[in-house]
Amino acid sequence: MSLINYYLFNYAYFVGKHSIRRQAIEQFRNSAMYARNAGNYDLVMTAARHYWNAIIPLVSQPIERELLREPTKQLLQCITDTTDKKAFDKKSEDEGNLTREMVDPAIYTNNMI
Repeated sequence: MSLINYYLFNYAYFVGKHSIRRQAIEQFRNSAMYARNAGNYDLVMTAARHYWNAIIPLVSQPIERELLREPTKQLLQCITDTTDKKAFDKKSEDEGNLTREMVDPAIYTNNMI
């Protein structure tokens, strides 16, 4: 195999692999949008995880980050739209209530000695 053929093969492989990755990214975004329309938070999050794993190799280049900005915003909007806000707010309130142990754990450790 000549050097030119070697470079052509590698270029074709890279372009093909890049093209497949782009198609997968688009499909994961579409999956999240369909899941949002169905109101299914779990499916949105599954699509978001797959999307994130697919874009990891691309975020090292500034031009790629710029190209991923809008689809990522759309994906985040899908997550926001399907989040159960009442349950989330209730959970946040529960986590926001401080107990005496959280404020001063020394009170309880000193009493145990």
